[in-house]
Amino acid sequence: ELVMVDNTTPTNTWIENTLQLVAPAGAQVARAVLVFNQPANNGGAGFADAVSFEVISGPPQSLVNLSQISLTADIRGAADAGDGEVLGDVQLRLEDPNQNRLITSGPATTVFQSFGGLLSTFTEADPTGIPTVGVFDLNASSYKVVIAFDNEGSTPWGTGGTLTVDNIVLTNSDSTGSAWYAGLYWDNLAPVLDIACDSSQYYVSADVMGDTAGGDYVVRVEGNRVTQAGLDEDFTDASGVGGGFFLNTNSVEFNYVPGWDTGLTGEAAFGGYTNGSFCEDFPPFFFCGTTGFIARANTSGGDPDGFGQIKVENLVIGAGGSWSGGLIWANQGLASTDLSQVTLEATVRGIAAPGENTGPIELRIEDSSLDRLYTTINPTGGWDTIGGTLDTFIEAGAAGGGGDGVFNLDSPTYTVVVAFPQAPESTWGTGGRIDVDNLYLTPVDVVTPIGEVAFSNTADGATFQTNGGYLSEGVSTFVNGDLDEDFEGALANTTGYTFASAVNPTSGDIDNYDDGIEGEQAFFGEYGGAFLNPTGTVSAGVCTNCGFGGTKAAVLDVFNVNITSGTWYAGLTWPNQNLRLEGNLDDIHLRARVRAIADDSGETTGIMTVRLEDPDIDFLAVDVPADGTWQEIDVALSDPSVVAGGVGNDDGAINQNAASYSFAVLVLGGGDGTLGTGVTVQVDDIYLTRVGSRFQDADTYTVTATFENELSTWGTGGALSVDNVIFSTTGNGDGDADTDLSDFAAFQRCFSNGAVTEGCECADLTGDGMVTIDDFETFERFLDGPAQ
Repeated sequence: ELVMVDNTTPTNTWIENTLQLVAPAGAQVARAVLVFNQPANNGGAGFADAVSFEVISGPPQSLVNLSQISLTADIRGAADAGDGEVLGDVQLRLEDPNQNRLITSGPATTVFQSFGGLLSTFTEADPTGIPTVGVFDLNASSYKVVIAFDNEGSTPWGTGGTLTVDNIVLTNSDSTGSAWYAGLYWDNLAPVLDIACDSSQYYVSADVMGDTAGGDYVVRVEGNRVTQAGLDEDFTDASGVGGGFFLNTNSVEFNYVPGWDTGLTGEAAFGGYTNGSFCEDFPPFFFCGTTGFIARANTSGGDPDGFGQIKVENLVIGAGGSWSGGLIWANQGLASTDLSQVTLEATVRGIAAPGENTGPIELRIEDSSLDRLYTTINPTGGWDTIGGTLDTFIEAGAAGGGGDGVFNLDSPTYTVVVAFPQAPESTWGTGGRIDVDNLYLTPVDVVTPIGEVAFSNTADGATFQTNGGYLSEGVSTFVNGDLDEDFEGALANTTGYTFASAVNPTSGDIDNYDDGIEGEQAFFGEYGGAFLNPTGTVSAGVCTNCGFGGTKAAVLDVFNVNITSGTWYAGLTWPNQNLRLEGNLDDIHLRARVRAIADDSGETTGIMTVRLEDPDIDFLAVDVPADGTWQEIDVALSDPSVVAGGVGNDDGAINQNAASYSFAVLVLGGGDGTLGTGVTVQVDDIYLTRVGSRFQDADTYTVTATFENELSTWGTGGALSVDNVIFSTTGNGDGDADTDLSDFAAFQRCFSNGAVTEGCECADLTGDGMVTIDDFETFERFLDGPAQ
């Protein structure tokens, strides 16, 4: 990190800086970031230009073989001799970021001819074109291809000429890292069975013929989570904090603020002017009042609750000058290329500046090139509705000029803007105010793969092969994200592992205290003067019969901490859990059995905490008595007994879309705690429901038949023919990879014309909420083996 500009550097002056760092071992990606930091929401602007970002060292350049890389182009020249033009030489070159180059040249002709070839045949030169060995950077992050008139060659062009260029190709013959892929797929397949039914209830197969003997291919089922991302801002979460002036100085003519309310997300604002200035006070004779650009949210007075606002007051615009301003929401998506299916609307209110009139308000959506679809409204002074389906909007270029005037329907991202129109000085005068509420853009489905089940095979080059099976038999990348640990698989080293003592560091942790279970950790620490006495120890392990009902359980034992002053803390934790918490917390239940025993001198009863943490250590926690008895926790995460909070760099609200979570059982003793000099903690039967990236958690499925190991088994191409694709529920009730009479017995028990009863969810093979003859028809197809 490098501070390039601070309060000691001059303003309105370009300052050149270089930041050079050594990348950490194993680094593959780096990013250059420039941050403008202005404390206390003061105005100002930071400008950046001519930013270059490059690797200055890396693999030995000798590993880059220029004889494997070629650059070619078809070039045709033309010259008008009557105007003094002469058909001259052409230069084709490749430049690194410092403009060092590899060059080839030759005479142009009036017909297309191919220039270039292997880069090893090009001439290396410095930025001025002087041949220089060793200057061209073979490890640069980007390069530029240049085709130019070569007036320093043997034949200059005279007064001018014309070059026509086609088929520019930069390629290499090194196959390392190269690949190709192709396949057929059937997507948006909805799950049929209840979420309680796992992958053993489904079957997939396809008849596949490959035209190359030995070519590998795969039939797979992919599971996808589908979420919706869109703009639906009613400002009910607005805090009224974080906004204010973002442009109110005559030394800066444009500014952008990436956020103007701490309760909102994704909002930004812009404002600027040309050939103008802000009104300045001239006391005691003249005072301007409020002067500048303001973006903020109000918590009341909207339609009906909070609302966003941009306000511009007391600009003085000279001849030919103009101003602009608006509120923006970037990184939006387009739900459909059929614009009649996409709605963009808002309620807006326009308020004139003192002594001025109101003008139009523009609502628009911009593509990545700033071309836009827009509509306008003349405000009435109250709340007005603006917008509709995008097919009713006007298509135009960028609001500030530029673009090609064509709105891109496959832009990587879009931006929604509520703004003053172009040239607002002609209608709004020296300023005005736009309030906005109920901003809505049709949401976009965001599809995220969560896993797949694959069946691989090898083509014989001549016949169709049936490939597939019950999904429980395939190679799966789905993760059973349930936090489900009853410790019965533990090896149960009854003595445990001592990981802290008076002769070792008095704080620490252990990553693995039983080889029969996975992901378990324990920790201990102290602060404020607490320490382990000479005989004090902290250990963790799994017992054979101390658990609930005499079963195995995890054990943490803290013994003989000196708490004359200070506090100690300890716990058992299971970090990096791939849990699924998005949605309604009413539907997610945490279960655990915990017990804390005061079994040594100085140990007391008190409180222990069970909690679920996100990576920022925001958590949901339950406090239970540490009184020597088993405490059974079985609560929905929305239950009032589950308290939200945080430690350190947190906001006190657990992230329901975090990449991972930690489950922890915590105890605290001494000054800030409730326990005495130690405690024995036992944990059993941990379980969190409706979680994970399991097969049954998918919202949709995709069946795919595709090549595999393409280069090594197919070479440069191949063909797959696919027939009889099956993806179906089966009625396999016992999970044994077949559907037989034992499954039929279970199916018969569930057969009825009424609603599915408890325990029969997986017999509803059609997903209609009943087990009827329709379900039996599906079951019958797989009885004694799947139908072909």
